[in-house]
Amino acid sequence: MNTHTGSMPPASRLMWPFRFVWRRATAYADRVGIMRTLVLGTVLAVVGYILMASIIGALIGIPMFLVGLLLLARGLY
Repeated sequence: MNTHTGSMPPASRLMWPFRFVWRRATAYADRVGIMRTLVLGTVLAVVGYILMASIIGALIGIPMFLVGLLLLARGLY
């Protein structure tokens, strides 16, 4: 059975999760607008940064911070 990911070069197989998340952020920015994307990205990054102060909060804070940075990058570019 030849699947789409099986025929992709190895570098593409490693990058597909990042492309998927970037496309989701683009779809969100297209739906709600650039300004709201920037505001949400800033809020998520700040709250994620604050949560990283504790060990338990770091489990949620690090991904929240990264998603916030991704939304900020998508809103700016």
